[in-house]
Amino acid sequence: GTGPLAHLRIVPAASSGSEAVVVFSIGKGILEQIAGKSAVFDIVAAADDNSPTQISVLCDFAGLGDCGRKRYRIAATSDNLFQIEFPEGVPDGDGQVIINPDVDGKGRSLEIYAIKVRITDK
Repeated sequence: GTGPLAHLRIVPAASSGSEAVVVFSIGKGILEQIAGKSAVFDIVAAADDNSPTQISVLCDFAGLGDCGRKRYRIAATSDNLFQIEFPEGVPDGDGQVIINPDVDGKGRSLEIYAIKVRITDK
């Protein structure tokens, strides 16, 4: 695996609603390693006071596609997984995982402990 990318506490403003997104960069070198392979992404996160919140996730893999729109309901610390089959190719730069931590617009904060990537067998 490539290991965790970040630990971040996100505290959106209550009025920010769907505009408040947090962008995590995925280096071109990581994308080069997973091109042509299947990989599982794991967003390890928790709602700040275990009060459930809903997040959405979008991805841009720099010419290697995206992950569609994912939604997760988060309360206690949990793994939030999605699998991507990457095409062969060369990424045209760094990729991004884009998280909206507060889909409901209620100003709930979110702890993101890590975003992990693991190459799997197809």
